[in-house]
Amino acid sequence: MSVKTPQSLATFDTEYCADSLEFYPFDDTQRFLVGTYQLLKDGNAQANQEELTSSDATRVGRIYVCDAVDTDSGMRIIQRQRIETSAIFDIKWSYNAVEGKHLAGVACADGSLAIYSANNQSDAEFLNPVCTNIASSMCCSLDWSNRRLTTNTPRVVTSYSDGQLQLLELTESSLTEVCQWQGHDLEAWIAAFDYWTPDVVYSGGDDARLKGWDTRIGPHPVFNSRRHQAGVCSIQSNFHREHMLATGSYDEHVFVWDTRNMRMPVQEFNVGGGVWRLKWHHSEPTQLLVGAMYNGFHVLDVSEKVTCSASFMEHTSIAYGADWCQAQRSEDMLKYAELTAGALAFIHETEQEGMDLDAKTEQLKVEVQVCMAEACPEYQELMGNSAPKLKGKVKPMLAEIVGQPKAMEEAEQDLQQAVNEWKEYKKAAVPAPKPTATWDSVTSKVPAKLTAKQKEEAAIFNQDSNWAYCNGLAIVAVAIPGNRELGYNTKTGL
Repeated sequence: MSVKTPQSLATFDTEYCADSLEFYPFDDTQRFLVGTYQLLKDGNAQANQEELTSSDATRVGRIYVCDAVDTDSGMRIIQRQRIETSAIFDIKWSYNAVEGKHLAGVACADGSLAIYSANNQSDAEFLNPVCTNIASSMCCSLDWSNRRLTTNTPRVVTSYSDGQLQLLELTESSLTEVCQWQGHDLEAWIAAFDYWTPDVVYSGGDDARLKGWDTRIGPHPVFNSRRHQAGVCSIQSNFHREHMLATGSYDEHVFVWDTRNMRMPVQEFNVGGGVWRLKWHHSEPTQLLVGAMYNGFHVLDVSEKVTCSASFMEHTSIAYGADWCQAQRSEDMLKYAELTAGALAFIHETEQEGMDLDAKTEQLKVEVQVCMAEACPEYQELMGNSAPKLKGKVKPMLAEIVGQPKAMEEAEQDLQQAVNEWKEYKKAAVPAPKPTATWDSVTSKVPAKLTAKQKEEAAIFNQDSNWAYCNGLAIVAVAIPGNRELGYNTKTGL
């Protein structure tokens, strides 16, 4: 397998060393945050990672809010906001809104965990402070508990340079400590939740230890691994696949674990540099992004055998921060709304008309594969919200569909109502009016910013055809810009 070597589309000078990058996960504007740090020692700027914990250095940093904008002359990176801070170790968005707010956490060298709220009405004041927690040592990392499970009281786990770990709960715009404990003998570089079981936390330290903690039973590790041969500095739970965990270390190895047996990793790969950052792709369950310090950035394909599919080596300094662009998220959500409507309608048809569910399984399988061809696996909660409606072979067949966003719950209800209305008119043998679930009613519940051209295309499509009926499967033809190119035929449902 050949390794792709992508080239830069655009560059932006952050002045200070950039070590964290997070795309805004709630729309397709290609907006992202950059966290930076700089060490000022004896009046001189220092940038070596080894000096990051030096006690006689002043650490300063910035948060940049930037947009990647496509222009006639190519992509440009435009700075929208700049916030002066202490040196930044980590930035992470809460991937689910909290009381309607889009929140980001920032871990800083002055010991602070700062929570910011996004204001989509202002570019210049996009990030606004909400609350801050202060510790006595440097805050090295943070993670949110609500990557898969939504709650208005999410928890945040943090790690510190003195080896401490802290569990906090966000309630009514304030952070409250749940517990704090000594996790490592040296710097605790990383702490992360198991996104499938948020009571479980993983941590890694400069003592070369990878540990697991069940926060319900006190400060005693449920496992303590020394498989890594140097400091453990990156961990992320796979939010697509339960029991899959990726860890990285200064020993240059990425380990992939089955969390049901943490005695030894199931796969490993040497990336040729210390593994400072690991991030699973938001829609491809096997794609893992790696920041490998002195050996660039890499994309690993974690299938039966781990392989490197792409490497980016243009940086001449340490490769720290990286993230996956979120541009396709909102389009994926709309496609998934269509899939959900079709699946629920199929169940309704089968149950109401006494069809043989086994005989219809293959038919539904084809429909699901067509609808899912371009869909985003991350947004799959069909098995969560609609599990009681899925019976027999339908449920295991849709086992890969593990979640759709909470933002789609009301849209799903509207779509189902439209399907039911269509059935009533079908029985009455009269022309069906426009369905209840229109483009506007669906998109109003999806965090997507549509361009004027997209809205115009959607309106034209909506007038063209609102319903499709294929082999007994009713599908609400939600207007998706360009869906003809995606191969969805409004007359046949394929």
